Amino acid sequence: MGPHFPNGSQTPKTVLLYTDSHSFCGVGRFNAALMSSLCTAGYRVLCGQKYEQTPLQTDLQNQGVAYHWFSYDPDQQMDQFARDQEPARDLFLRTQPDLIVFANGFPTNTYAAITAARELNIRYLIWEGHVRQEAFSGSAFPPEAVQRNYVQAAAVVCVAQQNLDVIRSHFALPDDFGQVIYTFAAKAFYKTPEAQRRIQLRAKWGVPADGVVCFTSAKFEPVKGYEILIRALENLRQTPLWQRLYFVWAGDGTYRAAVSHRLIQLDLKDHVHLLGHVWDVADYLDGADLFALTSFAEGMPLTLLEAMAKGLPAIATDVGGNREALEGCGEIISAPSDVEKTAGELAHTLAAWAVNSERRQALANAAKNRARDLFSEETIMAQHLALIKHLLR
Repeated sequence: MGPHFPNGSQTPKTVLLYTDSHSFCGVGRFNAALMSSLCTAGYRVLCGQKYEQTPLQTDLQNQGVAYHWFSYDPDQQMDQFARDQEPARDLFLRTQPDLIVFANGFPTNTYAAITAARELNIRYLIWEGHVRQEAFSGSAFPPEAVQRNYVQAAAVVCVAQQNLDVIRSHFALPDDFGQVIYTFAAKAFYKTPEAQRRIQLRAKWGVPADGVVCFTSAKFEPVKGYEILIRALENLRQTPLWQRLYFVWAGDGTYRAAVSHRLIQLDLKDHVHLLGHVWDVADYLDGADLFALTSFAEGMPLTLLEAMAKGLPAIATDVGGNREALEGCGEIISAPSDVEKTAGELAHTLAAWAVNSERRQALANAAKNRARDLFSEETIMAQHLALIKHLLR
């Protein structure tokens, strides 16, 4: 089958994805899926981002994505990135995109770039991976200018209703402003767990036959709430169940060394296995029985949807889109304004589920069905492609 040229033209439309994020998080994985889908649909796809060379970039380059690397790192020079229009303006003028997708890890990080696109009259879509009130109330940018960037966008997409409500409320925008398109769990997470792989993983982690493994996949940054997990472990260590409970944490980040040191200090290391960053999280979830995510803030976390797709009963704090994701198939614990309270709720739920395999199985079935119905990659990418096709008519 030959290439598809959008709108029946003889020249493929050019879509530039411009992001402040990286490949080691949910926003990065969304970006990769969207660019791959756009390539398959016949678009000319460009990407402006920080320099990386991971398996994701290699695969996408092979599919036809042309990367334009930033001259500096948004993570390290966030203020400069958010304020400096010239690099973005130069990129937009050189590449002449028909549509720019601003895929934001943090709302105001692309303020200068969005302003440049608006002033150049280039059509743009704003996709917000994570919105919270503090992003705007603590912003150095004029509220009316940030609002103007939103209002003049061709479309604004948030990954959770709660996130979109924050934007509407803060900028006094109407109820029909923006739309919600959820994120997704990739196909690999819907595969039936492999029994032999489960045995191998649990043996590697030192988990006894009657052990219960709680998995967490999140960056090692303070916002992900590892301190809450550690406090919950301290509570559980005082119970008879402790010898059966094991924890596996996948991720990397600036906080990892501090977390590892704290586990050693508290003599918890024997029950916690730190994997570091892994690309094949779906494979490691085969060894788990439960999933926990204790973030202080979220959009719609891919890791939570992935655990649901894998058939793991999940516990998550009441932030961002977690409640929307887990409705009827998991446990929502308090938003962590009171760390001790949230840690206590987590410990209580883990203890209850550890001794109730029937409850775990019922929640696992419900989670897998909900993920399949609402959060499949095919469904979510089809919604984004339909929107982009509409915007480029």
